[in-house]
Amino acid sequence: MDAFGRPNSSSDCPCERDLRTSVVQSLHMMNSDDLQRKLHNSEGRVKTLAESKLPESEIVNELYLACFSRYPSSDEMKTATEAYKTEKTTRQSASEDVLWALLNSPEFVFNH
Repeated sequence: MDAFGRPNSSSDCPCERDLRTSVVQSLHMMNSDDLQRKLHNSEGRVKTLAESKLPESEIVNELYLACFSRYPSSDEMKTATEAYKTEKTTRQSASEDVLWALLNSPEFVFNH
């Protein structure tokens, strides 16, 4: 929790959280083995969505709702659905990539 700005409970006011991202936070999230295991989980949300008959846009909607409790903007939707169009990409790997990007965003780190 220290990497994400949790204040020192013995001296700082709990409202004193730093809302800026740092290199330590980015490296922690990007290199987290635990996060990778959860993304690849054979019983997880990504696997269920990737194996469903939902179109990619609906998968993206589901991932945004799960992470941010909102739908993606049109620009976000365009960017996210591009992940499914890359050569040699499966629905599973594209869905993992989209979710990984969402989980590593400042919006997720600081709001959820």
